[in-house]
Amino acid sequence: MFDVEDVASVSLPDLASVTEVLEDCDGDRVFETTRAVSDYALYPLNASPGSFSGRPYSQIRSDLGLGVEPFAIGRSRLSIEGRWGYRFHIADSASVISSGGGISTSVTVVPVDAVTEIQAGMTIVIDSEQMFVRTITGTNVTVKRGMNGTTAATHADATAVSFVVFPAGVAEATALLAARYWKSKDATSAGFSGATGFGAIRVRAGIDIEVEQLLGSLRKLAIGVGV
Repeated sequence: MFDVEDVASVSLPDLASVTEVLEDCDGDRVFETTRAVSDYALYPLNASPGSFSGRPYSQIRSDLGLGVEPFAIGRSRLSIEGRWGYRFHIADSASVISSGGGISTSVTVVPVDAVTEIQAGMTIVIDSEQMFVRTITGTNVTVKRGMNGTTAATHADATAVSFVVFPAGVAEATALLAARYWKSKDATSAGFSGATGFGAIRVRAGIDIEVEQLLGSLRKLAIGVGV
């Protein structure tokens, strides 16, 4: 929910997609008005947060021409239901459910016809449900159901399996941090680790410079003073 101070636009945190926009036009704390898709626009217009290199929307605007009602000014006047976050891009894994009868809400081993693109550690998407891949044995994928705010649901046989594609910088930074944390087990109390032929190596405290560079373009800087 958002306070409205400008009849034409409202600033938003990172938004990937919108399901519904509701308004409380009379201030009675009931969102009785649904704003049609044609009556608002998300900015930047070229954000494309569903694409591989997209960025999030940061503003919703009502000033789309004649006949479009402005936003009602006041506290908690706008309610937006959608997917919040920097980006949500999924790719086809070229796999489908192959169980002979679909899967129920309690199943944690998903049989598929092939695992060409699926790997342990991935977040896969079946219909609208997200699942975390724990392990893979043959063509049986062991998962944790209902991830990232989604709900476990039944899925029919032959339903396509997709997977979430995270920004390349995030994936690379994650690998670097994992390697750093693993190597830190060999560090001494003084922050040194040894390597044959290289002598003592200083283990830098804090975030590595390479990680900072990889994530720098994704970092949202705070503006002003927050409480």
